[in-house]
Amino acid sequence: MAAAPFAGFPGHEERTAVDPGEEAVSPYLWSRGFQKLDVVALTHAHQDHLGGLQAVLQNFRVGQLWIGREVSSPALASLEALARNKGIPVEHQLRAMKFAWDGVEGEFLWPQSSVQEIASTAKKR
Repeated sequence: MAAAPFAGFPGHEERTAVDPGEEAVSPYLWSRGFQKLDVVALTHAHQDHLGGLQAVLQNFRVGQLWIGREVSSPALASLEALARNKGIPVEHQLRAMKFAWDGVEGEFLWPQSSVQEIASTAKKR
């Protein structure tokens, strides 16, 4: 399965030629000797954060996909479907959840959603 082309940024969808995951992130990681990524963390599903992750999931052995603050979108659904097809566990993280990783403890932080943001997201669905 080939990576889906980068769908551009909101208001600039015409800029679809470059897939940041294929053209920048993957080559950089390969140049550093990476073949496996323990975790790929998506802070939120806006295109400027999500764009290119399909290529990353295709190009590397990924242990887990962490998804933070969700924004419902076809691109996120496609990314999750790709992860499932590749057997990559998907974990939806919530604000204030804690994790321990290789002796390091952390907590997921992000601002509280405003009523306007929730309403804006709901209108786009």
